[in-house]
Amino acid sequence: MPIRTLSVVVIFAIVSVLELFSSHEWVDHKVAVYDASGYYLYLPAVFIYHDLPSLEFYPEVNRKYNLSDQEWYGIYKQPSTGRKLNKYPVGVALGELPLFFVAHTVCLLNHEYPPDGYSVPYQFCISFSTLFWCIIGLWFTGKLLAAFFSENVAAITLFFLAFGTNIYAYTCTSSGMSHLLVFAQFAILLWYCYKWLQTRRPAHLYIQGLLLGWIAITRPVDVFIAIIPLLWMTGTALKEQDFKQQLKENLKYLLGGMLCGLFVLLLQLGYWKYVTGHWVYYSYEGEGFNFDKPHIVDGLFSYYKGWFVYTPVVLFALFGLFFLNARSKALRIPIIIYLCVIIYVVFSWYYWSYGWGFGCRALIESLVVVAIPFAALIDRIKRSRTAAQMLACIIGCLLVALNIFQTHQYASNTLPEGITKEYYWRVFLKMNATDEDRAALRKMPVR
Repeated sequence: MPIRTLSVVVIFAIVSVLELFSSHEWVDHKVAVYDASGYYLYLPAVFIYHDLPSLEFYPEVNRKYNLSDQEWYGIYKQPSTGRKLNKYPVGVALGELPLFFVAHTVCLLNHEYPPDGYSVPYQFCISFSTLFWCIIGLWFTGKLLAAFFSENVAAITLFFLAFGTNIYAYTCTSSGMSHLLVFAQFAILLWYCYKWLQTRRPAHLYIQGLLLGWIAITRPVDVFIAIIPLLWMTGTALKEQDFKQQLKENLKYLLGGMLCGLFVLLLQLGYWKYVTGHWVYYSYEGEGFNFDKPHIVDGLFSYYKGWFVYTPVVLFALFGLFFLNARSKALRIPIIIYLCVIIYVVFSWYYWSYGWGFGCRALIESLVVVAIPFAALIDRIKRSRTAAQMLACIIGCLLVALNIFQTHQYASNTLPEGITKEYYWRVFLKMNATDEDRAALRKMPVR
């Protein structure tokens, strides 16, 4: 990776570590809560309590550590087997597994902390697992951008991606969610797709297969990222004269990649079979998609959780689709199709705002994709007049400053659930909200 791009990643890592230590969330046992506790639940269930089928330990640790406001959060008893199902996929737990073992070893050696899976070292491991995967994601995104654009453009783009979007918030204030792990998976997937197109090494297809399988058991809706490598590789192959011959030669490697993905997918399928008696099972009982009533306009433009409102750099980035250079223009159609599909699907979810969080968390992973046209836009600006460059620099810096400030507003509950247009502007650039301000909040969550 070029030194400037690496410098951005290192600076982000340092800032994030300082933020994590200053927030004390892991010290106050506020990391493994609600959804984050559900993703993580597999690790203590398997390695500490040896109780994956019944999860009888959960109510006690829930009361002790305030994991949620429900006795069995995201856990449903299966009448056919008598076992209890964790509705959350297993993929995040795999990403947290290495540091979980570190935390458990620390607790076993240091009797200051109980080895119960939820004391301070475990909370620490969840926070820093999130940071680790975010850094990996930024690292591979930087490598991908450097393959298409100059070192300066890649570094600038990565800076705005890290500090100007809600990647920053979900690294520093909302650890344990799935999005930054999937962000890393996306970045690695697209990098190895690029490498396959450059080298045709079978190992690169196998890695893509493994990653798609892992994505499917981390956040199933995100398997739509397969649109990009599929169209990218197909479009590139069609331009070559011996397309049929190449397809014949590489078919066994494509099948090998699919088998790699199936191998990873079997972890989730096996769990469902063990707990429910079915190989394929829809675990989100009572939740689903309303494909006939998507909230696309709300999801993009509303003051409640609008993607363009709370991550405005994305709106600018999309203009870069018009400026993709010769090396990256093959990605224009795959990116457009992917974004159209994922935006439609994400905002068709019955709870389109996705609950507590800063901005649109469901599209954080897609920022890897957005980074490519964003870099193209920055590349175009760098070749424009000095006045345009200065204006773009000022706007960009203001958006970064706003994102960081609003992240702290979110962390201090100044940007809570139920934000309206009136409330947004009442607390704009204010760190604390008055009772009069809060009267402008929505009374009920938007669904």
